[in-house]
Amino acid sequence: MNDAADRPVLGAAYMFGASVAFALLGVVVKMASATMPTSEIVLWRSLLSACFVGAAIGARGRSLRPANLRMHAVRAVVGITSMLLYFEAIARLPLGD
Repeated sequence: MNDAADRPVLGAAYMFGASVAFALLGVVVKMASATMPTSEIVLWRSLLSACFVGAAIGARGRSLRPANLRMHAVRAVVGITSMLLYFEAIARLPLGD
């Protein structure tokens, strides 16, 4: 079985950590949106994530080649669009909302 499924406290800790990370992301996006456009925030967030993913994949010696290139491109477009819209909403809404 999955390690987290065997230990519910660990699973709850992961959920709490993810919630804190998303809240911090919202704060950082809100602060950054005062000085730069949303598209640039998405670019920097994507580049930072690519560095982390590249390091993790490189450490395991795996390939980044997708099995289905067309669906990978569709997923990328949908993901970037949703991140752009989400960050734009954070930038426009008051932080308390």
